[in-house]
Amino acid sequence: MASTHWPWSFHSSPDLSHRSSQLPWWALVTFGSYSLGNIGFHVMTFGDCPEAYHELMGEIQEAKNDLRTKGVSVD
Repeated sequence: MASTHWPWSFHSSPDLSHRSSQLPWWALVTFGSYSLGNIGFHVMTFGDCPEAYHELMGEIQEAKNDLRTKGVSVD
C-alpha cells in the first residue's frame, strides 16, 4: 500500500521532520482562513450609520462652501 503525504493521513512514519516542517505552513493557512472568514463576516454584517452619513455629508458641504469663498470651483 502506497503511503500518502497528506497531513490528515495518520500512518506511522519514522520521518517526523516532514510533518514538523509543514506545521508552520498549516498554522499560517489556518490563521489566514480564520482571518478572511472573520473579516468577511463582519463586512457582511456591518451596520448602517445614518448619523455618521449625515454628519459626513454636512462636513463635505461645509468644505465645499469654504472652498467657494476662497475662489475654488467645486462640483
